[in-house]
Amino acid sequence: HQVRALKALVDKNVIACIGNSYIHNYGFQKDYTKWKTVAYKGNSPLPIEATEPLPVKAPTKDNKETIQKKGGALTFIRTIIEEYKRLKGYDKQPDWDKNYYARHVRAAKELYKIAGEEWQKAMEWVSKRDYCDWTLETVIKKFPDFKKPQYIKP
Repeated sequence: HQVRALKALVDKNVIACIGNSYIHNYGFQKDYTKWKTVAYKGNSPLPIEATEPLPVKAPTKDNKETIQKKGGALTFIRTIIEEYKRLKGYDKQPDWDKNYYARHVRAAKELYKIAGEEWQKAMEWVSKRDYCDWTLETVIKKFPDFKKPQYIKP
């Protein structure tokens, strides 16, 4: 497969081949005007295929469930972090996402895994307790206490 692909790129002059019959040196043809069988859009140095947006991976029978699960979990993780920021007052800090967002993703995933749909109630419950500097990790640790019947409000 590699040899056929390389030969096709050499034939199209996208890859330049220099050498004799024993030793070949390959290199990328930087001058795109020398490429063959590739149409260009205006003065763009990219082929038309490269200037068009990539197709979105359409759901199929094989990947539909995976796409839905991934999108759903990612949405919840973002929502958990946004709610955490709101409860802690970090939503007013413009650089918070840049400095701390990535650090909280793991904890948000873990919270979503153990709390499911109850993550928001658990987070609000922890925020109303006397935990001075509570974090998402605190919510995860205190979730069993939140689930105890004495703390559940009707």
